[in-house]
Amino acid sequence: MVDKNFHLIQAQYEAYSPVFLPASSTLRYGAMFGILSATIIFAALYFGKTIIATCKYALRRDNQYAGQTDVHSRAMSKYKEVPEWVYAGIGVFSASLAFGGFYGWPTDTPGWLIPLAFFLSLIFIIPIGIVAAVTSYFTNLEVIFQVVSYPVLSES
Repeated sequence: MVDKNFHLIQAQYEAYSPVFLPASSTLRYGAMFGILSATIIFAALYFGKTIIATCKYALRRDNQYAGQTDVHSRAMSKYKEVPEWVYAGIGVFSASLAFGGFYGWPTDTPGWLIPLAFFLSLIFIIPIGIVAAVTSYFTNLEVIFQVVSYPVLSES
């Protein structure tokens, strides 16, 4: 049902049978979307003020541990903070590897998926981290990336 370039041969696919998702996969997709939505809502309701205050400290380039009295903040305030250019460099390096992989090999994947993946990861990293810290439940964005990339990859 695929040719030598691993592209779908539509006529053979239609002659054989469409793919049916089992009930367990459908339940998993629905549960993962519910969990990701609940993760954002939980983080916003319970930790929204803390997230906003920390972002304000970061935007003003203040020491985010200044004024905090808990033991962890006092311990972390003794260490020098990592400059922002290190994080920017890691992001640029990662994006260049991703673009190189997409365009260096015949993946037929459009390059705009890379910035979208960075953006979605940026939105979800803090809520997922909070839920993992509070509950020890680790979730991922695999379902969102599959839903976003499926129509794009199935057209090629």
